[in-house]
Amino acid sequence: MNIKYAFGIMIISFLFACQSDPNTNATDAVAQTTEVVDNVPKADGAEETMFDTNEKPQPGINGPETAQVKRVVRILTTEMWYVEAFIRGNEQKAEQQGRWYKFYPDFKYEKGKWDETTEEGKWAFTGQTAHLHLDAGTDLKSAEFKIMLSKDENVAVFIGTERYLQNNVQMKLKRFPEKITSWPK
Repeated sequence: MNIKYAFGIMIISFLFACQSDPNTNATDAVAQTTEVVDNVPKADGAEETMFDTNEKPQPGINGPETAQVKRVVRILTTEMWYVEAFIRGNEQKAEQQGRWYKFYPDFKYEKGKWDETTEEGKWAFTGQTAHLHLDAGTDLKSAEFKIMLSKDENVAVFIGTERYLQNNVQMKLKRFPEKITSWPK
């Protein structure tokens, strides 16, 4: 009984202690937080940002051409990648199943659904961020994804980034040697 009583007093004391000062408004709190963040020291030689997020990557490999980057490019440019699962927000979109991507070694790509090609453009890969950039010539159709590949190199996960406001999109893709018109049984 005494422990419950003491615990209750401690909770009530904590709640009163956490009440905000009525003389402090939300703008002051944001300004104080911003000041603290701005004063975090940067590592020696660190740039302000890695790249300008508004600047689109050039087609090809952006950044150092490491063995891992070469591996990713080899995997992407071998065969076709079909969307097995597509999630926007927290809803799976079955109508996106059958969408495919074909990446070429000259950093051009095609996109389609089943046996129809719906888009062509140029692609870029940035190894430091694992970002795959698809430039369809217009921001409305272009896309950028953070990609992950399975060890067996037959499954990929594409996660949308903020660049084209697609950070609510996730896709699971499987590799196939040629175009298919339906999922194999």
